[in-house]
Amino acid sequence: MKNGCVIPVLIFAVMMAQIARGAECIEPVTDMYMIVDLSSNSTCRVSYRDSVPMGGWSSEYKKTKLVLRKIPEGTFKMGGYIRNEVGLSEKDAPFFCGEVRDVKISRPYYLGVFEVTQRQYEMVTGTNPSVWVSEMHPVNCVSWVDVRGEDSTAPQGVCGPSVVGDCSFLGRLRKITGLDGFDLPTEAQWECACKGGTDEDVSESGLASGGPSALLVARCWENGGAFWPTNCVVADVGSYAPNPYGLYDMHGNVFEWCIDRRAKYDDNVDVDPMNYGDSSQGHVDRVLRGGSGRVDARHCNSSFRWGASARARINEYGFRIAYCIP
Repeated sequence: MKNGCVIPVLIFAVMMAQIARGAECIEPVTDMYMIVDLSSNSTCRVSYRDSVPMGGWSSEYKKTKLVLRKIPEGTFKMGGYIRNEVGLSEKDAPFFCGEVRDVKISRPYYLGVFEVTQRQYEMVTGTNPSVWVSEMHPVNCVSWVDVRGEDSTAPQGVCGPSVVGDCSFLGRLRKITGLDGFDLPTEAQWECACKGGTDEDVSESGLASGGPSALLVARCWENGGAFWPTNCVVADVGSYAPNPYGLYDMHGNVFEWCIDRRAKYDDNVDVDPMNYGDSSQGHVDRVLRGGSGRVDARHCNSSFRWGASARARINEYGFRIAYCIP
């Protein structure tokens, strides 16, 4: 009887150790969440876990660790006009959102649960360019070039190999982890994840009767932001409700860079589209998605497109990272 208790006791001890460590660095049942430990003394840079930790994502996942969620492949309705209280007018929708069309994402990928915070950015690059300074605010005043580098190239096809600058955020992150799959999301990947398996222009988990509300999910002008930079218009990441995929701040807080140039959608491409465009034809600006705390709620919807120079450092521009599964 005494010997028969040894194995259960050992198993219990291992289970308790796993719980204490968040079940990371252990082969998971599934790989729903990807964790990147940015601490210099970490012995396990990249690990996986099956579910959200008990009690939710603690501050360490907004400071010293990056957490990404696996987004499944599938088809969704991209762009266009879907009416609710934050909808654009039908006249404006094609310009800002593109025509509604069915788009297929052919393979799963990971996307950041949170926008990259100032503390995380500083741990990777050693700098913090932000105007509104707080370690759990999203990094702001960061350019597309800061994220990918001057000499960076688009992937050779979605999730194909790409080159990023050695001194860029992504260049340093790839060096830290030894993984070359980290990049900015494509517009299609971003919008698919934002909609969270729905066709809504604002998506939240546990939709209340009457439809989704931007004021539950977005740091926008009507919800604690401001039109002018004299006020701090950003909030700590994760301050509002998540979408059905458990992603936070896809609406509002800071505009998020995508890899694409701001070109018209190619109507002939409906599988893994990527508008990297042709700079010789005037497609110079890179895409920003999601709106910010300085714009009104209708511009924080899932299909609203904005664009800016790759070198633009504006106090409402930030990003979240993606990872293409090899």
